[in-house]
Amino acid sequence: MKLVPDLIDAWYTHGFFFSICNASFRDDASIQFWMWLFTWSKVVELIDTLFVVLRKQKFIHLHWIHHALTVIYLFIAFADSPAYCRPLIPINFVIHFFMYSYYALRASGIRTPKICSIAITSSQIVQMVFDLLVTLTASFYFITGNRCDLTAKSALISLFSLSVFLILFLNFFYHSYFKENSKVASRQKAD
Repeated sequence: MKLVPDLIDAWYTHGFFFSICNASFRDDASIQFWMWLFTWSKVVELIDTLFVVLRKQKFIHLHWIHHALTVIYLFIAFADSPAYCRPLIPINFVIHFFMYSYYALRASGIRTPKICSIAITSSQIVQMVFDLLVTLTASFYFITGNRCDLTAKSALISLFSLSVFLILFLNFFYHSYFKENSKVASRQKAD
């Protein structure tokens, strides 16, 4: 994947500011291909979510909101190709690789330790925080008059989407791992 070497080169050769504010990747057709592929992969994820709904399988609204909002944002952002996407997309690819590998194991009937799902959700939360910090930093550079290749529209949509995702994932994490454990602990104390 060409996005990772580009990110490493941008960050180590030119520094953090360049890696999030210079959209030189727009001139590289292979990077644009990977960004296009990334955008369409989110459409596939949304369609997968629709199949979950249509098959009346267990469903949480986080998936629906996350995938629908991601598709909307990416089609707006892809037209702008904001520079801050340079570090965000490769990280998302990596986390989704592990997440869908986990889902494949579960779908094939292989039981996994609970720590796996906790680690995946935790990595998604860390990703949201990182994404917000990068987008906020790039937006700050942009607002303060530094040359930063982004549009106010894409930054605002990104900040809104990432904030919603972070709240949803934190809520999911709390209700899935902490609230459940406190109920189990309460039952054990009662026995």
